[in-house]
Amino acid sequence: MANLKKQNKIGKTNSKQAVLERIKLNAAGIDIGSEYIFIAILGMVVRKFTTFTEGLREALEYLKENGITSVAMEATGIYWFPIYECLDQAGIEVYVVNGGHVKNVPGRKTDVLDSEWLRELHTYGLLPGQTHLKI
Repeated sequence: MANLKKQNKIGKTNSKQAVLERIKLNAAGIDIGSEYIFIAILGMVVRKFTTFTEGLREALEYLKENGITSVAMEATGIYWFPIYECLDQAGIEVYVVNGGHVKNVPGRKTDVLDSEWLRELHTYGLLPGQTHLKI
């Protein structure tokens, strides 16, 4: 019984709740597929671009126009390589994250929701990732 009382005391917390704060306000989330990429920017509708050269140029321009300095994207097969190169060369900080670390949330079933979830985690600084890769 004494151990149970100790456990209950340890489990109690202060009445103040922890509040997460966005620390990366100029961040975006990118979901990558074989034909399309989806880019989520805070306060904007998710945009879709092709994975061909022209689509990547348009995506880069879109990110620059909106002041994005950092993006998070999953390392999906080989599809992320050209996107990473394009963003890195443009001076945008790229977090390449393990998809297994961010997929374990129920209800995320679409490319749009995946890009928004990546953006959310990234704006709060919750994604560990590689930012300088040699491909």
